[in-house]
Amino acid sequence: MSGPSTNRAAAYPTWLPMPACRVHVVAGPPGPGLREYALAHCRPDAEIIDLAEIIARLSNGRPGDWAALALDERNRRLADLARADPGHEVWLISLSPKQWQRDFLAGKLNARVTVVDPGKEAALAEAEAAGVNVRYVHAWYHDFTDPNGWCIPPVRDTRERHLTGAPPGKRPAASDRGYDSRHGKMRAEQLAKQPWCERCEAEGRGRVPATDFNHKVPFRQPDNSINWKLWGDPANRESMCNTCHQAHGARTDRDASPLGSGSDGRPLDPAHPWNRR
Repeated sequence: MSGPSTNRAAAYPTWLPMPACRVHVVAGPPGPGLREYALAHCRPDAEIIDLAEIIARLSNGRPGDWAALALDERNRRLADLARADPGHEVWLISLSPKQWQRDFLAGKLNARVTVVDPGKEAALAEAEAAGVNVRYVHAWYHDFTDPNGWCIPPVRDTRERHLTGAPPGKRPAASDRGYDSRHGKMRAEQLAKQPWCERCEAEGRGRVPATDFNHKVPFRQPDNSINWKLWGDPANRESMCNTCHQAHGARTDRDASPLGSGSDGRPLDPAHPWNRR
C-alpha cells in the first residue's frame, strides 16, 4: 500500500475530458473500507478504479514508489470514459481528504461523491489489520478536519514578477492581492447562491457542480493595484467548475502577455526567455 500522492497535477489532472457515463466517487481514509463500500453498492458489471489495487498489481509485492505509474494508468482509464457507453457504471476509489479535492472530482467527472468515514479509531484498526501504514490514516484525518481544506493550494505565478520587475520572493501577500478571509466568504456566498457552473450551462454542457467563483471583470489592474469596487460587486461574480476556472485563467494570462516582436526582433513579452537574459 502506497501513501497518498504529493503530485497534485497527476492526482487531480485538469486535462481529463468529461466522462460519457455515470461516475461515483468514494472518498475516505486509507484502508479496505472504501472498496468494500463500492462493492456493496455497485452493479455486478460496474468498473472499479482503485489506485491502491493498481499499485498492488504493478508492484507485485516489490518495494518502491509506484504511485506515479499507477496514477498514469488511473488517469488513462478515466480519460477513456469520455468514449464509454452511457450505460456504463464506474466507481472511483479516492482518498481526497480535502473539500477542494472532492469538489474537483465532482466537477471534473460530473460525479456523485460519497465520503465513508468510520471514525478515526475504527479506521486505524481497519488499516492495521489490512497492513496499511497507520501514519497515512493520521495524515488523512489531519487534512480532513483542516478548516481551510476547501482552499486549493496556490500555484506559483511568475508572470506578475515579470510584469512588475519585482525580484523573486517579493510578491505581495495574498491579503494585499484581494485574497483574504473576505474573499473566502464571498466564494461561499456565491456557491450557495449558484451551485452550478454558469459557463458550462451557457455553453451547453449541462449542470456541472461549481467549485470556484470568478470575477467577470478582473479586479486587478495592469499595475497590479486592486479596484475594490469591482472586487466587492455582487453583480461581478460568477460560479465556475474548476475546469472552466482554470481555462479562464489561462486565457487571461495569455491575453495579458504581449505577442510579436519589436523592430529590433526581440519578443515584446517580458516573460519570454530572450528578455530574461
